[in-house]
Amino acid sequence: MRKITKIFLIIALCLVGAGVLLCGTALAIGYKGNFGITTDLKYVDLNNTVSMPKTAVAPFTGIDLNVGEDDVELVAGDGYYIECENVIAKPEFEVGGDGILRLSAAEGEAEGEKYLLLLNRFSFSIGSASAQKGKIRIYCPAGAVMNGVTANIDLGDVSLSDLNCDRLSLKTGYGDVEISRLTALSADIDSDYGDISAAGLNVSELAVNSSYGDISINGIDVGALKIDNAVGDTELKDLAVIGSADINADFGDVKLSPRGGIDGYVLDLNTDFGDVTVMGRDYGESTHGLYMPDGIPVRVRAGSGDIDVE
Repeated sequence: MRKITKIFLIIALCLVGAGVLLCGTALAIGYKGNFGITTDLKYVDLNNTVSMPKTAVAPFTGIDLNVGEDDVELVAGDGYYIECENVIAKPEFEVGGDGILRLSAAEGEAEGEKYLLLLNRFSFSIGSASAQKGKIRIYCPAGAVMNGVTANIDLGDVSLSDLNCDRLSLKTGYGDVEISRLTALSADIDSDYGDISAAGLNVSELAVNSSYGDISINGIDVGALKIDNAVGDTELKDLAVIGSADINADFGDVKLSPRGGIDGYVLDLNTDFGDVTVMGRDYGESTHGLYMPDGIPVRVRAGSGDIDVE
């Protein structure tokens, strides 16, 4: 090992040891923890988070969310409520005269920061890390029908369940999307970075766009389906299409499992680099008009990846 490398390692270990010693001393004398040192050497107190118990709001028929860096959950409940856990600042919300719940939660000082060191009473992290995000949970009664649901989430995971609405528009910057039991006339899901998983979808028109992440849907009844996945695998299980399906994947495999088999579908499948397999049979790199000539069109284009229909 070169001398300069040894010196660098010794200095790094000394700094790490000093950090551990200082943190341990602080905890030993009663400091409650939860602080961070950012990459630009700024101290940030992470103790000042806010939690709000389950709070009743006026009934609403639509939702409009703009959230900076908290996770968001929309779940079925026994009424209309909002609940927050460990958010930097209490979100602003109101139900307007038009029946729309409008909620905004901007990022706080601690959110969005990259840390060299993070400490709380239960964990210790060194290196590039992010502070733990808070959670905003919205309840509406099971069976309630929303006119429209719009959500823009910059950095945070999104979970929707038991949602019945005319229109869903969901845009996320960095975070995973999880949807269970969605009924809608139209749904538009756009994710820059993160996985999209869904189950139990019944949508007349569904558009899914992902720049980087896997797309996985299990159980989908759809009229018109449009999927664009730049980087990531796409898997659709228990798929039932009554109109058309158009799937584009630049880098990643595509796997389709139509409900009841492939009868009734016109398969138009092509990959530039990969294999096309239909019901266990290898078709090389493409098939055109395979099976029912007058059936429902299913078009799949892959740049680099396999296409498998089973």
